[in-house]
Amino acid sequence: MEEPEYKPQYYYLDKIFLDEIVIDDTNKISIFGYLTDKITLKLVRWTFFSDFNQLTDILIAQGEKGNTVIMEVSKVLSDDYDIPTMIGVTESLNEYLLVDNFVFKTYVPLELNEFGDWVPTHENAVFIESITLKDDFIKESTKLVFISCIKNGKLMVDLLDDALNIDAAPIYAQQLKDYLDLLLSSFATYQGLIIKGFTDKKARKNAGLKNELLYRIAFANYKSLHT
Repeated sequence: MEEPEYKPQYYYLDKIFLDEIVIDDTNKISIFGYLTDKITLKLVRWTFFSDFNQLTDILIAQGEKGNTVIMEVSKVLSDDYDIPTMIGVTESLNEYLLVDNFVFKTYVPLELNEFGDWVPTHENAVFIESITLKDDFIKESTKLVFISCIKNGKLMVDLLDDALNIDAAPIYAQQLKDYLDLLLSSFATYQGLIIKGFTDKKARKNAGLKNELLYRIAFANYKSLHT
């Protein structure tokens, strides 16, 4: 049987706290740090898999504190070092290094388990696919991007949060139209099932309109277009 294709779900992060850097080899970096849980307001430990170029760009953009960490990294690399080796960011600065001037495009590394399901390869870990300075990201972004967050320990995309796009109003309008078009299609399916003799309860369930509020919105949307 053909192995199912893995299509990563991307999570955009814009605020991480760096604690430790682990060098696995010349171009493989594990950054141990923290994300803030928006519900508990506590810091939750996460691992960010990166490469050396990304790490360098992040540190350079952090000014004097970043330079201090770069000096520590340079000391390690200038001599023979064990693999892996750890560099203490918090130890060098006496505090976590807050990085909030980048947008990190990340995804959770997954693998197939014995049942054929995709499951995380590490707990609380993401791969950093790319990084962009936040100001540049806002200027260059051509789509609505929601910043992901931790809520009760779980990484998620919260569509109730503001999107990271200063010109998002037209995109919000288009997104709303797309949602209403989907509801219109669902309501048409519901009507078709009623005609076929389905009970109202079964027709709503099969059309994806079991939720009372969703059904009311779909009905109001239909009536607004057909009166």
